[in-house]
Amino acid sequence: MLAVMIKFRVYVYLLIIVLASNTIFAKSSVWVAEKNGHSIIIAGSVHLVHPSQLPLPPEYLKAFAFSKRVVFEIDLSEMNQGTSLAKMIQTFKLRGTTLDKTLSPEVWQELNAVMKQYHVPHALLAYDAAFMSFSLPLIIWQNQGYREGIDKLLYDKAKLENKEIIGLETFDEQLKALAILQEIDPTLLMQETLREIKNPQFSLDALIKDLYQGQQTVLNEQLAIYNTKEMEPFYQVLLVSRNKAWIPKIDQFAKDSVKTMVIVGAMHLVGNDSVLQLLKAQGYKIRYYE
Repeated sequence: MLAVMIKFRVYVYLLIIVLASNTIFAKSSVWVAEKNGHSIIIAGSVHLVHPSQLPLPPEYLKAFAFSKRVVFEIDLSEMNQGTSLAKMIQTFKLRGTTLDKTLSPEVWQELNAVMKQYHVPHALLAYDAAFMSFSLPLIIWQNQGYREGIDKLLYDKAKLENKEIIGLETFDEQLKALAILQEIDPTLLMQETLREIKNPQFSLDALIKDLYQGQQTVLNEQLAIYNTKEMEPFYQVLLVSRNKAWIPKIDQFAKDSVKTMVIVGAMHLVGNDSVLQLLKAQGYKIRYYE
């Protein structure tokens, strides 16, 4: 039941969707939402991408070139501020203990072995299981050669081209949502994280192959894990509440005269409570961007 929690590691660098490949497909995970003559582009993002999977899909680059305003989950300039790092430390740093002391002996032994295997610095033991649950997979992927993803690449490009940049939420709001992971028993959370890491399917490739074709099969399978009583509170805080808070802002962007591209993480674009479905409920027609 805790398998879904590992998926939230993406929210710190913040969440998994389409990467480019050398294969040509008919469509990508970029959509247009249209209503009453107004429109806005909605695109999925991932925070890590392998250099071999660049350049970005043409739909992304075309949509970006068309847009004068680019909207991200947060304005990434907030991540470069010293106060943001201090807030993360304040939120996730343990007081009077270390992570290994909060875990069962068996889970700590397993975590220690994985940390040695992937050269994970033991300095991370000063932080709680929530922080480790999204940091550990990130480090592993970086060891596999993954680097900055779609959101950061397009953010840098937007800065270079002097496009308007806006965040749907603040860093503080996003950090508050992430902190709900601390309500999970640390042993259970790390146990699930380690199980996911050792899964042969622990790879971004499955998502890449599926989602670059504009499909959502893999993410829908992951989303099904939310259909439990235990997971409902986390689902509501990390996804549903944030999606609903974004809709009025996205609607306003669509109505003004500035051509806008909204870039959010994968899990915000699948399921009945997704950004796309909520826009449909507001009367928007959704189609793939071409």
